[in-house]
Amino acid sequence: MVKETYKAAREAKGAGSGTDYGFFMSNFGSYNELIISGFDFYNECSLDYYAVGLGSNLQNVSGLSNLATNLAFRVLDDEDTLLPDLATAIETYTTTPDQTNMEALGNASGNIFRILLSVEIPTTSDNEVAYYQLASSFGR
Repeated sequence: MVKETYKAAREAKGAGSGTDYGFFMSNFGSYNELIISGFDFYNECSLDYYAVGLGSNLQNVSGLSNLATNLAFRVLDDEDTLLPDLATAIETYTTTPDQTNMEALGNASGNIFRILLSVEIPTTSDNEVAYYQLASSFGR
């Protein structure tokens, strides 16, 4: 909420002119929602895995060479569609900036970060990954 809108609304209600302190207190719920959204974004997107992936790819020679090899593979392989998909999503969003195209751009950029930084968290479900085997006991 804009401070001028807040002050005009207070005067229109006959509650006097709004103060700066009153403006910040009226937005207190919005500030809390912003903080909660930030924590939710951190937890749902597993940003710590991305930070570890970025650090391991940029802090030493072997990490840099791994990142360069991964990038070269993505650029030179004709069957890999990661970069063309990102380019298409960028072009589509710049020509028609609507919600659907913004989500497609977010998905494409998320895929490139996930694959280049190798931060996909493996699943423990035996029907989603072909090589996963249940280890139920030592006696088999």
